Amino acid sequence: MLNINLTNQFNKTVSKTTALTSLYPNSDFKRTSVPQDKISWSVPWPDYIPVDYTAPSILKGPVWADPPIGSTDFTPRYEKDGKVECQHHNGKYDVVDRYPRNHIGCTGLKGRGLLGRWDPNHAADPIVTRWKSDRSGEIIMHPVSEKPVLQFISIKRLDCGEWAIPVGMVDPGEKLSVTLKWEFGEEALNFLQKSESVKKKKLQDKL
Repeated sequence: MLNINLTNQFNKTVSKTTALTSLYPNSDFKRTSVPQDKISWSVPWPDYIPVDYTAPSILKGPVWADPPIGSTDFTPRYEKDGKVECQHHNGKYDVVDRYPRNHIGCTGLKGRGLLGRWDPNHAADPIVTRWKSDRSGEIIMHPVSEKPVLQFISIKRLDCGEWAIPVGMVDPGEKLSVTLKWEFGEEALNFLQKSESVKKKKLQDKL
């Protein structure tokens, strides 16, 4: 469990600036620097040349990943495609030179990075919280803010060593509740003794 002070405010501007200029995770590729006033696609920026990067593991063509743009057997529609939900909750994609544009604006990156799909990569993040309390069940107040302290379950990522909320990708046609239970059990409870297929089948049977 980790404690978080509810009075602390996260600086979104600093976070966004860092994300747009830092190295892409697990790579030596640095995004093209994007000034705050150039993020929106509505702002003219003829000199914008984003870094084209897709991770080698994605380029190997795992079964769950889309082929590269331009592949003869790949015609993305960016709508519901069989069991795969290819629409974005913010609306339709603007497609420019066959590439779908990120809804938030310029990111300094062209390509999928570590993501498999060109359209939304649906993920499930189980968030489990509780108010910090003593052994008798009484809620403990923060000594400075005098407000309740919220605790949440987090995991330490093996790839980067950072603390994070458990997360997993939703398979095509899979119920979100199955993904949530599976990922929480795998990442937070070390539920790794049995095969993936057996565990998912048991979870599905319980729904």
